[in-house]
Amino acid sequence: GYPVDGYKGDAPPPYYGQQQQPQQQQTQPVLQQQSNNVVIVQQPTVVTEKVQQPSDNFFTLSVVLTTLCFICGTWTSLICTLPAIALASAAKDAERKGDLGSAKRLKFAALGCDIAACVWWLVSLILLVVVPIAVIVN
Repeated sequence: GYPVDGYKGDAPPPYYGQQQQPQQQQTQPVLQQQSNNVVIVQQPTVVTEKVQQPSDNFFTLSVVLTTLCFICGTWTSLICTLPAIALASAAKDAERKGDLGSAKRLKFAALGCDIAACVWWLVSLILLVVVPIAVIVN
């Protein structure tokens, strides 16, 4: 097959003749040489680091309790919920800086303030709602 006039490209030109049967190639034995070379390959060391998203540190709980105390009129519980918000925020900052010991201590201090706020909220609710109703009924 001869190239077609005007054909330009990397692929071979089309062939329009009869195809010939491929001839089997005779292979000659290849001599292999043995080598005593040693190749040492060191695989790169894989370092895995646990990436952890910063936790909430009871910040959402503190905000919800503050909102609930403010709406219900038990403002005395704000004495506990506002420091809980500050402690939770400080715990989140300490956790971002990598100071996990301080973050844990501040996180549980915020939880303690939230629990104290819940107890104080129940006591205030009883004093503001149940006691006046009992006085009116009697």
